Amino acid sequence: MSQVVVVGAGQAGLATSRELTCAGVEHVVLERGRIGETWRGRWDSFCLVTPNWSVRLPGHGYDGEEPDGYMPRDELVAYLEGYAAQVRAPVREGVDVRSLGRGGDGALVLDTSDGAVEADAVVLATGAYQRPHRPAAANALPPDLLQLDVEDYRNSGDLPAGPVLVVGSGQSGCQIAEELHRAGRDVFIACGRTPWAARRIGDQDLIWWALETGFLDAPVESLPDPRARLLGNILATGHDGGHDLHLRTLHAMGVTLLGHYLGADGRRARFAPDLAESIAWGDERHRQFMALVHELVAARERARAADRAVARRRTLGPLHGVPMTIKESYDVVGMPTTWGVPDMKDNYATVNAVTVDRLLAAGVTLFGKTNVPIHLADYQSYNDLFGTSNNPWDTRRTPGGSSGGAAAAVAAGLTPLELGSDIAGSIRIPAAFCGVFGHKATHDTVCMRGHMPGPPGSLATVDLTVGGPFARRADDLALMLQAIAGPSPEDAKAYILRFPPPRATTLRGYRVAAWLDDTAFPIDAEVLGCCQGAVEALRRARVTVDDVHPDFKLAEAHALYRQLFDPLTVAGSTKVIEQLEQIAHGPADNPLTISARNSLARHVDWVVANERRVRLSAVIARFFEDYDVLLCPVAPVVAIPHDHSQPQYSRTLMVNGHPRPYNDMVGWLSFPTATWLPATAAPIGKTKGGLPVGIQVIGPHLEDLTTIDFAGRMTEIVGGFERPPGY
Repeated sequence: MSQVVVVGAGQAGLATSRELTCAGVEHVVLERGRIGETWRGRWDSFCLVTPNWSVRLPGHGYDGEEPDGYMPRDELVAYLEGYAAQVRAPVREGVDVRSLGRGGDGALVLDTSDGAVEADAVVLATGAYQRPHRPAAANALPPDLLQLDVEDYRNSGDLPAGPVLVVGSGQSGCQIAEELHRAGRDVFIACGRTPWAARRIGDQDLIWWALETGFLDAPVESLPDPRARLLGNILATGHDGGHDLHLRTLHAMGVTLLGHYLGADGRRARFAPDLAESIAWGDERHRQFMALVHELVAARERARAADRAVARRRTLGPLHGVPMTIKESYDVVGMPTTWGVPDMKDNYATVNAVTVDRLLAAGVTLFGKTNVPIHLADYQSYNDLFGTSNNPWDTRRTPGGSSGGAAAAVAAGLTPLELGSDIAGSIRIPAAFCGVFGHKATHDTVCMRGHMPGPPGSLATVDLTVGGPFARRADDLALMLQAIAGPSPEDAKAYILRFPPPRATTLRGYRVAAWLDDTAFPIDAEVLGCCQGAVEALRRARVTVDDVHPDFKLAEAHALYRQLFDPLTVAGSTKVIEQLEQIAHGPADNPLTISARNSLARHVDWVVANERRVRLSAVIARFFEDYDVLLCPVAPVVAIPHDHSQPQYSRTLMVNGHPRPYNDMVGWLSFPTATWLPATAAPIGKTKGGLPVGIQVIGPHLEDLTTIDFAGRMTEIVGGFERPPGY
């Protein structure tokens, strides 16, 4: 019995064999034909769409004389045969695997043309295109009309005289249509939706750009639909040294384009009236791809500018040359700002957000954006445009929201810094879930003009909404915060912002209060245990920590926050307001009813709530006369498994084995948000299950550097950033 059986001796199977051999794992590779059999079955003039330099299996790259050429069929087969010999792959050719099951002893059993084969594990490396996709409507074609699947086509000379219909406009369909047209045939092609790009962009092949921009790096599980993986099959050809080949080029050379094939009535074929839509769809994919290219070009030019400045012994600011990404909701010229809303996919800013200009002035090189939930309105980050963001500590779980993509990118090492935004924990929750530092700045210390939501071009300062940085070190938070903080351009005429220095210069110098649990918003035991462990570590370091909190009730402060927050979620949306007017007539104790009534509050109600906010702020200010920082949990739970069920309010959190409302996530975050206080989320350790836990360091109004400094000093003795496994 082989320990492992690999089915298929194409590139995937042979590469798997090589890795198993390197690991000392006994195995066998079963191939129904010969090595590279699927490639052997391609048509006579077939060649790869990808350049030779990109043909690189583990331990064996291309070493021929034409790295910029495109490998023909027989050369590719020879390459695979040579690779199999080099890695000494134990291939058994001519063995067809018919079924896979389990024997009586539980071992895996493969029924093959050479008898039964037992294995402890089986790797299926049979590829994605083993069976041709034949539309059901093909059965309506006359039986005397020659029909070939792509695997049966060899060359134009094998076809009977007369016009040819090619059904399918993917890479193979377009290449065969071009070949037939060049052979003098009258060619018709039934077109679907296929992406295209120019063969060469500047002085590089499109595959170089696809790799450099990260276009091909998205894992399948992050895509909005598994079929979206086909977007990686960009139309082009390697024939004649490589050239553009797509629906528009086929039309230009004289091939007749048709819509989707629908069926036939006798010898008369029918096609859908969707050709224009298919062409427009491909054009849109081209535009999106080129947007990635332009982003990369611009980022590299900024990097070269930074290098030139260094050569002239100049600096571009405190973040000179630092490459970073930014949350999708900030306007950056040349990049879309969509908030995850499909209808906003074409929303390209004409001016940068104020914070973006300040980052660029500080010397940053922006090279991309990170994912958000639709309308930034979730504690998870997913949408139909960009798919689902995963937590690098466990990809089955969310990195949080709405700055989830930002926190995940920092944790995974994609970027050293990120700029997020926070109105309901959108910086602090992702930071805690991903084990990084995140800072919610004091309200209105970071100008949010150019941050959405708020319709494009909004100028007003939004209550509660703040910006703030992510980083793997606390001192990097302070560096970035001071680069972006300051009044709006108009207010800067009259005053500047200068944060007070930290209240202490040593960890022991801080006066610390801790408020770690409350019956209104209970904390799961494994999270609470980590928070308590952090407090005990501080005490062991001879830091005075008192179990005390400001004189107010958490539930009442949260209710006040909801009064201030809920109207912001519906401002300007007539349709939503009409729906809320119906919901507001529901039971008075129903959370939806309460939220609807808050959202529809009169301005006089907001004035009353704002006075309550100011009074609460005064209570907290008096508290901070005796204490420098207040430690609180960030979230009641660790990063939760992906849950995209709707409606959102029906979701629950499991806290100590009991379901709690999904919006409990914001329970401990609401009072510093409502009162405009700075709050830093700091990683303090992991649960027994290996998931990060963060704690919230809340400080006095405008004393952001105090919370950041304390977070940094605290994590020198407990917690701190750790790289997720595999990163």
